[in-house]
Amino acid sequence: MKFSGADERPTPRAVPAPADRSRPTVPPRSDRSGLTLLEVLLVLAVMVLMAAVTMPILNGTFEGRKLRRAADVIRADWGRARVQAIRTGVEWAFVYEPGTGRYTIAQYSPYQPPTIPSSITPEEQRNFDYGDGLLPVGVRFDQGQTASDSRSDALLGDGGGSGGGAGGSTGARGAAASGGGPMTILFYPDGTAQQTQLRLVNDRNWYVQLDLRGLTGTASVSEVLAIDNGGTR
Repeated sequence: MKFSGADERPTPRAVPAPADRSRPTVPPRSDRSGLTLLEVLLVLAVMVLMAAVTMPILNGTFEGRKLRRAADVIRADWGRARVQAIRTGVEWAFVYEPGTGRYTIAQYSPYQPPTIPSSITPEEQRNFDYGDGLLPVGVRFDQGQTASDSRSDALLGDGGGSGGGAGGSTGARGAAASGGGPMTILFYPDGTAQQTQLRLVNDRNWYVQLDLRGLTGTASVSEVLAIDNGGTR
């Protein structure tokens, strides 16, 4: 009896031919592609261009906020001088030096008018200094007009620091240029004050204006404006 699978033999397995070592082997191709030097340089150029465009904008925003913040600090110091005058029953003074960032508030005496401490110098200004008699770096007092009245005339005398001479007011710039020195704003025990307009300016020719109302002794602050055209920056 013969089985159908008796004569079947296993098929011989094919043996691969030995590799030819004389030929250089080619590495397998990768789907990941790298950046060329030109592409890297283009990316860097775009980043530099974006930084050049955005940095002045960011810096301008910072300078504007610093100017407005300095004005808010001066307004707060005016309020403090008004409260002290009411509480103590005597006049208090805000004394500032045009063209600089130096100022002080103190009780006023016609026999010994308050002066700005000599320990405070413009070289001590810093970007984030607010109050304590010094404005931040780059911010300074510019134009100011303070109206004289019968009480200021009696206390300060003719042009005695507040600019209360003929015409009832004077500009801080004119006082500084003529050697008038520091300017004085008086706060009275009844809560009133000398009517005043005062500008703070920075190196970009931007300014904010503070308006001190004489009858109420309260102040307001304008938006940040440009000196060149008088409009919003």
